[in-house]
Amino acid sequence: MEQSYTNFLETIVCAEEPETLLIDSFFVFFELFKKKNINRVQIWESVSEPKENSVYYEYCGDEPLSMLKFRVPVLPENIKNYLENDTVWEFENITLEALNRFNINSLIACEVCLNKKNNAFLVVASKNKNLNFTLEEKKLLLKLKKLLAKEYLKTEKQYKSSDEIKRLQEQNNHLREQDRLRVNLINNISHELRTPLASILGFSNMLVTKQLDAFSVKDVAEQIHQAAKRLSTLITDFLHINKADSEGWSLNLEMCDIGELIKQSIEEFSRLYKEYKITYHILENYPIIKTDPRLIRQVLDNLVSNAIKYSLVGSSIIVTLDITQDNKELKISVTDQGIGINKEELSKIFDRFYRSNNPEVQKVTGSGLGLAICKEIVVALNGKIEAESELNKGSKFSFTLPITEPSAGIL
Repeated sequence: MEQSYTNFLETIVCAEEPETLLIDSFFVFFELFKKKNINRVQIWESVSEPKENSVYYEYCGDEPLSMLKFRVPVLPENIKNYLENDTVWEFENITLEALNRFNINSLIACEVCLNKKNNAFLVVASKNKNLNFTLEEKKLLLKLKKLLAKEYLKTEKQYKSSDEIKRLQEQNNHLREQDRLRVNLINNISHELRTPLASILGFSNMLVTKQLDAFSVKDVAEQIHQAAKRLSTLITDFLHINKADSEGWSLNLEMCDIGELIKQSIEEFSRLYKEYKITYHILENYPIIKTDPRLIRQVLDNLVSNAIKYSLVGSSIIVTLDITQDNKELKISVTDQGIGINKEELSKIFDRFYRSNNPEVQKVTGSGLGLAICKEIVVALNGKIEAESELNKGSKFSFTLPITEPSAGIL
Protein backbone atom coordinates (compact mmCIF):
# COMPACT_ATOMS: atom_id res chain seq x y z
CA MET A 1 0.00 0.00 0.00
CA GLU A 2 2.90 2.32 0.77
CA GLN A 3 4.33 1.68 -2.70
CA SER A 4 0.98 2.51 -4.28
CA TYR A 5 0.90 5.76 -2.34
CA THR A 6 4.39 6.62 -3.65
CA ASN A 7 3.26 5.77 -7.19
CA PHE A 8 0.28 8.05 -6.73
CA LEU A 9 2.49 10.95 -5.62
CA GLU A 10 4.79 10.46 -8.60
CA THR A 11 1.79 10.36 -10.92
CA ILE A 12 0.21 13.61 -9.78
CA VAL A 13 3.54 15.47 -9.70
CA CYS A 14 4.54 14.39 -13.21
CA ALA A 15 1.19 15.13 -14.91
CA GLU A 16 1.27 18.11 -17.30
CA GLU A 17 -2.44 18.44 -18.05
CA PRO A 18 -5.63 17.87 -16.04
CA GLU A 19 -7.04 15.02 -18.11
CA THR A 20 -3.81 13.04 -18.03
CA LEU A 21 -3.62 13.61 -14.27
CA LEU A 22 -7.07 12.08 -13.75
CA ILE A 23 -6.56 9.11 -16.04
CA ASP A 24 -3.16 8.22 -14.54
CA SER A 25 -4.43 8.74 -10.99
CA PHE A 26 -7.41 6.48 -11.62
CA PHE A 27 -5.08 3.74 -12.77
CA VAL A 28 -3.21 4.01 -9.45
CA PHE A 29 -6.53 3.86 -7.55
CA PHE A 30 -7.44 0.80 -9.59
CA GLU A 31 -4.18 -0.97 -8.73
CA LEU A 32 -4.36 0.12 -5.09
CA PHE A 33 -7.78 -1.40 -4.46
CA LYS A 34 -7.87 -4.22 -7.02
CA LYS A 35 -8.09 -6.84 -4.27
CA LYS A 36 -11.59 -5.51 -3.71
CA ASN A 37 -12.45 -6.64 -7.25
CA ILE A 38 -12.58 -2.99 -8.38
CA ASN A 39 -13.76 -2.59 -11.96
CA ARG A 40 -14.26 1.18 -12.31
CA VAL A 41 -12.88 4.43 -10.89
CA GLN A 42 -14.96 7.46 -11.84
CA ILE A 43 -15.82 11.10 -11.30
CA TRP A 44 -19.55 11.79 -11.07
CA GLU A 45 -20.87 15.30 -11.56
CA SER A 46 -24.28 16.67 -10.70
CA VAL A 47 -26.41 17.75 -13.65
CA SER A 48 -29.48 19.93 -14.03
CA GLU A 49 -31.76 17.07 -13.11
CA PRO A 50 -31.87 17.01 -9.29
CA LYS A 51 -31.94 13.23 -9.07
CA GLU A 52 -29.13 12.40 -11.48
CA ASN A 53 -25.37 12.59 -11.88
CA SER A 54 -23.24 12.21 -15.01
CA VAL A 55 -20.04 10.20 -15.36
CA TYR A 56 -17.43 12.86 -16.10
CA TYR A 57 -14.18 10.80 -16.11
CA GLU A 58 -13.58 7.09 -15.86
CA TYR A 59 -11.02 4.30 -15.78
CA CYS A 60 -12.86 1.05 -16.46
CA GLY A 61 -10.11 -1.59 -16.65
CA ASP A 62 -11.23 -4.53 -18.75
CA GLU A 63 -14.90 -3.60 -18.77
CA PRO A 64 -16.16 -3.58 -22.39
CA LEU A 65 -18.60 -0.68 -21.96
CA SER A 66 -17.62 2.85 -20.97
CA MET A 67 -19.98 4.90 -18.84
CA LEU A 68 -18.67 8.32 -19.90
CA LYS A 69 -21.51 10.85 -20.16
CA PHE A 70 -24.01 8.25 -18.88
CA ARG A 71 -26.56 9.43 -16.34
CA VAL A 72 -26.47 7.68 -12.96
CA PRO A 73 -28.71 8.09 -9.88
CA VAL A 74 -27.75 10.33 -6.98
CA LEU A 75 -26.25 8.61 -3.95
CA PRO A 76 -28.84 7.82 -1.26
CA GLU A 77 -28.68 9.97 1.86
CA ASN A 78 -29.14 7.00 4.21
CA ILE A 79 -25.74 5.51 3.27
CA LYS A 80 -23.83 8.72 3.97
CA ASN A 81 -21.26 8.66 6.79
CA TYR A 82 -18.75 11.16 8.15
CA LEU A 83 -15.07 10.45 8.54
CA GLU A 84 -12.38 13.00 9.49
CA ASN A 85 -14.57 15.98 8.60
CA ASP A 86 -15.36 14.43 5.24
CA THR A 87 -18.33 12.62 3.77
CA VAL A 88 -18.22 9.02 2.58
CA TRP A 89 -20.93 7.00 0.86
CA GLU A 90 -20.76 3.20 1.09
CA PHE A 91 -23.32 1.74 -1.27
CA GLU A 92 -23.51 -2.06 -1.09
CA ASN A 93 -25.80 -4.73 -2.57
CA ILE A 94 -26.85 -2.32 -5.31
CA THR A 95 -30.05 -3.31 -7.11
CA LEU A 96 -30.32 -0.34 -9.47
CA GLU A 97 -30.44 -1.44 -13.12
CA ALA A 98 -28.63 1.76 -14.22
CA LEU A 99 -25.56 0.54 -12.30
CA ASN A 100 -25.94 -3.25 -12.38
CA ARG A 101 -25.84 -3.37 -16.18
CA PHE A 102 -22.30 -1.98 -15.97
CA ASN A 103 -21.27 -4.61 -13.41
CA ILE A 104 -21.42 -2.17 -10.51
CA ASN A 105 -22.78 -4.02 -7.48
CA SER A 106 -21.19 -1.87 -4.76
CA LEU A 107 -19.23 1.37 -4.50
CA ILE A 108 -17.57 3.81 -2.18
CA ALA A 109 -17.66 7.53 -2.92
CA CYS A 110 -16.49 10.83 -1.48
CA GLU A 111 -16.93 14.46 -2.46
CA VAL A 112 -14.14 15.96 -4.53
CA CYS A 113 -13.64 19.55 -5.66
CA LEU A 114 -12.59 19.80 -9.30
CA ASN A 115 -12.94 22.92 -11.45
CA LYS A 116 -14.26 24.69 -8.33
CA LYS A 117 -17.35 22.46 -8.49
CA ASN A 118 -18.58 21.22 -5.14
CA ASN A 119 -21.07 18.68 -6.46
CA ALA A 120 -18.60 16.12 -7.78
CA PHE A 121 -17.79 12.68 -6.41
CA LEU A 122 -14.85 10.32 -6.63
CA VAL A 123 -16.39 6.85 -7.05
CA VAL A 124 -14.63 3.51 -6.65
CA ALA A 125 -16.91 0.73 -7.94
CA SER A 126 -16.73 -3.05 -7.63
CA LYS A 127 -18.29 -6.19 -9.05
CA ASN A 128 -18.60 -7.50 -5.49
CA LYS A 129 -21.83 -6.87 -3.64
CA ASN A 130 -19.83 -5.91 -0.54
CA LEU A 131 -16.71 -3.76 -0.64
CA ASN A 132 -15.79 -4.03 3.06
CA PHE A 133 -13.29 -1.15 3.03
CA THR A 134 -11.30 -1.05 6.26
CA LEU A 135 -11.01 2.18 8.21
CA GLU A 136 -7.39 2.48 7.10
CA GLU A 137 -8.39 2.07 3.45
CA LYS A 138 -11.11 4.70 3.77
CA LYS A 139 -8.66 7.16 5.35
CA LEU A 140 -6.18 6.49 2.56
CA LEU A 141 -8.86 7.04 -0.06
CA LEU A 142 -9.75 10.42 1.47
CA LYS A 143 -6.08 11.39 1.71
CA LEU A 144 -5.45 10.54 -1.93
CA LYS A 145 -8.65 12.32 -2.96
CA LYS A 146 -7.50 15.56 -1.28
CA LEU A 147 -4.08 15.35 -2.92
CA LEU A 148 -5.71 14.67 -6.28
CA ALA A 149 -8.07 17.65 -5.98
CA LYS A 150 -5.27 20.00 -4.94
CA GLU A 151 -2.95 18.89 -7.74
CA TYR A 152 -5.77 18.93 -10.28
CA LEU A 153 -6.56 22.58 -9.58
CA LYS A 154 -2.87 23.43 -9.71
CA THR A 155 -2.33 21.54 -12.99
CA GLU A 156 -5.44 23.05 -14.54
CA LYS A 157 -4.26 26.56 -13.64
CA GLN A 158 -0.81 25.89 -15.12
CA TYR A 159 -2.34 24.32 -18.21
CA LYS A 160 -4.62 27.31 -18.79
CA SER A 161 -1.68 29.63 -18.17
CA SER A 162 0.36 27.65 -20.69
CA ASP A 163 -2.48 27.90 -23.22
CA GLU A 164 -2.69 31.64 -22.64
CA ILE A 165 1.08 32.01 -23.09
CA LYS A 166 0.85 29.99 -26.29
CA ARG A 167 -2.02 32.16 -27.53
CA LEU A 168 -0.11 35.35 -26.75
CA GLN A 169 2.99 33.99 -28.48
CA GLU A 170 0.96 33.13 -31.57
CA GLN A 171 -0.64 36.58 -31.48
CA ASN A 172 2.79 38.19 -31.12
CA ASN A 173 4.18 36.13 -34.01
CA HIS A 174 1.18 37.15 -36.12
CA LEU A 175 1.78 40.84 -35.33
CA ARG A 176 5.46 40.47 -36.17
CA GLU A 177 4.58 38.82 -39.45
CA GLN A 178 2.10 41.61 -40.21
CA ASP A 179 4.80 44.18 -39.44
CA ARG A 180 7.28 42.32 -41.65
CA LEU A 181 4.77 42.27 -44.51
CA ARG A 182 4.08 45.97 -44.01
CA VAL A 183 7.80 46.81 -44.17
CA ASN A 184 8.23 44.57 -47.21
CA LEU A 185 5.26 46.21 -48.89
CA ILE A 186 6.69 49.69 -48.32
CA ASN A 187 10.12 48.58 -49.57
CA ASN A 188 8.62 46.89 -52.62
CA ILE A 189 6.43 49.87 -53.44
CA SER A 190 9.40 52.23 -53.10
CA HIS A 191 11.57 50.04 -55.28
CA GLU A 192 8.97 49.48 -57.98
CA LEU A 193 7.90 53.13 -58.17
CA ARG A 194 11.44 54.41 -58.31
CA THR A 195 12.24 52.99 -61.78
CA PRO A 196 9.43 54.59 -63.84
CA LEU A 197 9.66 57.75 -61.75
CA ALA A 198 13.38 58.01 -62.50
CA SER A 199 12.61 57.69 -66.22
CA ILE A 200 9.96 60.41 -66.05
CA LEU A 201 12.27 62.77 -64.15
CA GLY A 202 15.25 62.03 -66.40
CA PHE A 203 13.50 62.47 -69.70
CA SER A 204 11.49 65.50 -68.55
CA ASN A 205 14.76 67.07 -67.41
CA MET A 206 16.08 66.63 -70.95
CA LEU A 207 13.10 68.55 -72.28
CA VAL A 208 13.69 71.37 -69.81
CA THR A 209 17.49 71.69 -70.04
CA LYS A 210 18.32 70.72 -73.65
CA GLN A 211 17.36 72.03 -77.02
CA LEU A 212 16.03 69.08 -78.96
CA ASP A 213 14.78 68.79 -82.49
CA ALA A 214 11.19 67.77 -83.13
CA PHE A 215 12.08 64.10 -83.67
CA SER A 216 14.02 63.91 -80.38
CA VAL A 217 11.25 65.69 -78.50
CA LYS A 218 8.74 63.15 -79.78
CA ASP A 219 11.02 60.27 -78.80
CA VAL A 220 11.59 61.68 -75.29
CA ALA A 221 7.86 62.34 -74.89
CA GLU A 222 7.16 58.73 -75.87
CA GLN A 223 9.61 57.50 -73.21
CA ILE A 224 7.91 59.68 -70.59
CA HIS A 225 4.50 58.38 -71.71
CA GLN A 226 5.62 54.75 -71.40
CA ALA A 227 7.13 55.34 -67.95
CA ALA A 228 3.94 57.11 -66.84
CA LYS A 229 1.88 54.13 -68.04
CA ARG A 230 4.09 51.75 -66.03
CA LEU A 231 3.73 54.02 -63.00
CA SER A 232 -0.05 54.09 -63.44
CA THR A 233 -0.19 50.29 -63.69
CA LEU A 234 1.90 49.90 -60.54
CA ILE A 235 -0.28 52.30 -58.57
CA THR A 236 -3.42 50.52 -59.79
CA ASP A 237 -2.01 47.15 -58.69
CA PHE A 238 -1.05 48.49 -55.27
CA LEU A 239 -4.50 50.01 -54.81
CA HIS A 240 -6.16 46.71 -55.79
CA ILE A 241 -4.05 44.78 -53.27
CA ASN A 242 -4.67 47.33 -50.54
CA LYS A 243 -8.43 47.31 -51.15
CA ALA A 244 -8.53 43.52 -51.24
CA ASP A 245 -6.69 43.34 -47.89
CA SER A 246 -8.97 45.84 -46.18
CA GLU A 247 -12.34 45.08 -47.79
CA GLY A 248 -11.98 41.84 -49.72
CA TRP A 249 -12.97 41.53 -53.36
CA SER A 250 -16.41 43.07 -53.81
CA LEU A 251 -18.33 40.91 -56.28
CA ASN A 252 -20.99 42.31 -58.61
CA LEU A 253 -22.57 39.17 -59.98
CA GLU A 254 -24.57 39.11 -63.19
CA MET A 255 -25.24 36.76 -66.08
CA CYS A 256 -22.06 36.78 -68.12
CA ASP A 257 -21.12 35.50 -71.57
CA ILE A 258 -17.48 34.49 -71.06
CA GLY A 259 -17.04 33.81 -74.77
CA GLU A 260 -17.97 37.40 -75.64
CA LEU A 261 -15.56 38.70 -72.99
CA ILE A 262 -12.76 36.70 -74.58
CA LYS A 263 -13.61 37.98 -78.07
CA GLN A 264 -13.66 41.62 -76.90
CA SER A 265 -10.34 41.24 -75.10
CA ILE A 266 -8.59 39.54 -78.03
CA GLU A 267 -9.89 42.08 -80.55
CA GLU A 268 -8.50 44.94 -78.47
CA PHE A 269 -5.10 43.29 -77.93
CA SER A 270 -4.89 42.30 -81.61
CA ARG A 271 -5.32 45.93 -82.68
CA LEU A 272 -2.67 47.13 -80.22
CA TYR A 273 -0.15 44.33 -80.83
CA LYS A 274 -0.39 43.52 -84.52
CA GLU A 275 3.10 42.00 -84.45
CA TYR A 276 1.74 39.03 -82.46
CA LYS A 277 -0.66 36.29 -83.59
CA ILE A 278 -3.35 36.59 -80.92
CA THR A 279 -6.32 34.28 -81.48
CA TYR A 280 -9.04 32.47 -79.58
CA HIS A 281 -10.79 29.12 -79.67
CA ILE A 282 -14.21 28.96 -78.02
CA LEU A 283 -16.21 25.79 -77.41
CA GLU A 284 -19.66 25.74 -78.99
CA ASN A 285 -22.72 25.74 -76.76
CA TYR A 286 -20.89 26.85 -73.64
CA PRO A 287 -23.16 27.94 -70.76
CA ILE A 288 -23.79 31.52 -69.68
CA ILE A 289 -22.77 31.80 -66.01
CA LYS A 290 -23.38 34.20 -63.18
CA THR A 291 -20.11 35.89 -62.23
CA ASP A 292 -18.41 39.29 -62.15
CA PRO A 293 -17.54 40.27 -65.76
CA ARG A 294 -15.39 43.23 -64.71
CA LEU A 295 -13.13 41.07 -62.55
CA ILE A 296 -13.03 38.26 -65.13
CA ARG A 297 -11.93 40.76 -67.77
CA GLN A 298 -9.22 42.01 -65.41
CA VAL A 299 -7.85 38.47 -64.98
CA LEU A 300 -8.07 37.72 -68.69
CA ASP A 301 -6.37 40.98 -69.73
CA ASN A 302 -3.61 40.44 -67.19
CA LEU A 303 -2.85 36.93 -68.46
CA VAL A 304 -2.87 38.00 -72.12
CA SER A 305 -0.70 41.04 -71.32
CA ASN A 306 1.80 38.77 -69.54
CA ALA A 307 1.84 36.38 -72.50
CA ILE A 308 2.71 39.30 -74.79
CA LYS A 309 5.39 40.71 -72.48
CA TYR A 310 7.24 37.41 -72.17
CA SER A 311 6.93 36.23 -75.80
CA LEU A 312 9.01 37.03 -78.86
CA VAL A 313 7.52 39.24 -81.55
CA GLY A 314 5.70 37.14 -84.15
CA SER A 315 4.87 34.26 -81.81
CA SER A 316 1.36 32.93 -81.21
CA ILE A 317 -0.88 33.51 -78.22
CA ILE A 318 -4.16 31.63 -78.00
CA VAL A 319 -7.03 31.94 -75.54
CA THR A 320 -9.36 28.96 -75.22
CA LEU A 321 -12.73 28.45 -73.55
CA ASP A 322 -13.69 24.90 -72.62
CA ILE A 323 -15.70 22.92 -70.05
CA THR A 324 -14.06 20.61 -67.51
CA GLN A 325 -14.64 16.87 -67.82
CA ASP A 326 -17.15 16.81 -64.96
CA ASN A 327 -19.18 19.59 -66.68
CA LYS A 328 -19.13 21.66 -63.48
CA GLU A 329 -16.72 24.44 -64.50
CA LEU A 330 -15.74 26.65 -67.39
CA LYS A 331 -12.04 26.60 -68.13
CA ILE A 332 -10.26 29.60 -69.67
CA SER A 333 -6.65 29.14 -70.79
CA VAL A 334 -4.01 31.51 -72.17
CA THR A 335 -1.19 29.72 -73.99
CA ASP A 336 1.98 31.38 -75.28
CA GLN A 337 5.28 30.45 -76.91
CA GLY A 338 7.33 32.64 -74.58
CA ILE A 339 10.42 32.22 -72.41
CA GLY A 340 8.71 29.85 -69.98
CA ILE A 341 9.14 29.32 -66.25
CA ASN A 342 11.34 26.98 -64.22
CA LYS A 343 9.41 24.09 -62.62
CA GLU A 344 10.89 25.08 -59.24
CA GLU A 345 9.28 28.51 -59.55
CA LEU A 346 5.78 27.46 -60.63
CA SER A 347 4.59 27.14 -57.03
CA LYS A 348 5.71 30.71 -56.23
CA ILE A 349 4.55 32.74 -59.21
CA PHE A 350 1.15 33.54 -57.66
CA ASP A 351 2.78 34.94 -54.51
CA ARG A 352 2.71 38.70 -54.06
CA PHE A 353 5.83 40.50 -55.31
CA TYR A 354 7.44 37.28 -56.56
CA ARG A 355 9.48 37.68 -59.72
CA SER A 356 11.60 35.04 -61.38
CA ASN A 357 15.38 35.23 -61.20
CA ASN A 358 15.52 34.38 -64.89
CA PRO A 359 17.52 37.22 -66.57
CA GLU A 360 15.02 37.25 -69.45
CA VAL A 361 12.22 37.92 -66.98
CA GLN A 362 14.19 40.60 -65.17
CA LYS A 363 14.51 42.53 -68.43
CA VAL A 364 10.73 43.06 -68.40
CA THR A 365 9.37 45.62 -65.94
CA GLY A 366 6.76 44.39 -63.48
CA SER A 367 5.61 44.63 -59.87
CA GLY A 368 5.16 40.93 -59.12
CA LEU A 369 1.53 41.66 -58.24
CA GLY A 370 -0.36 40.86 -61.45
CA LEU A 371 -0.58 37.08 -61.00
CA ALA A 372 -1.25 37.44 -57.27
CA ILE A 373 -4.22 39.68 -58.07
CA CYS A 374 -5.44 37.17 -60.66
CA LYS A 375 -5.34 34.34 -58.13
CA GLU A 376 -7.13 36.34 -55.44
CA ILE A 377 -9.91 37.31 -57.85
CA VAL A 378 -10.37 33.76 -59.14
CA VAL A 379 -10.46 32.35 -55.60
CA ALA A 380 -13.01 35.02 -54.60
CA LEU A 381 -15.19 33.75 -57.47
CA ASN A 382 -14.88 30.16 -56.17
CA GLY A 383 -12.53 29.22 -58.98
CA LYS A 384 -8.99 27.86 -59.28
CA ILE A 385 -5.96 29.02 -61.24
CA GLU A 386 -2.86 27.09 -62.27
CA ALA A 387 0.13 27.29 -64.57
CA GLU A 388 2.03 24.85 -66.76
CA SER A 389 5.32 25.83 -68.32
CA GLU A 390 8.54 24.71 -69.92
CA LEU A 391 11.63 26.86 -70.32
CA ASN A 392 12.08 28.34 -73.79
CA LYS A 393 8.90 26.66 -75.02
CA GLY A 394 6.11 28.64 -73.42
CA SER A 395 3.50 28.71 -70.70
CA LYS A 396 -0.16 27.95 -70.22
CA PHE A 397 -2.19 29.74 -67.55
CA SER A 398 -5.65 28.31 -66.86
CA PHE A 399 -8.41 29.30 -64.50
CA THR A 400 -11.79 27.72 -63.87
CA LEU A 401 -15.12 29.24 -62.88
CA PRO A 402 -18.05 27.30 -61.44
CA ILE A 403 -21.05 26.98 -63.71
CA THR A 404 -23.20 27.14 -60.56
CA GLU A 405 -23.52 30.55 -58.96
CA PRO A 406 -20.77 31.64 -56.48
CA SER A 407 -21.63 33.37 -53.21
CA ALA A 408 -22.26 37.07 -53.68
CA GLY A 409 -20.83 39.81 -51.53
CA ILE A 410 -17.49 40.60 -50.04
CA LEU A 411 -15.17 37.64 -49.58
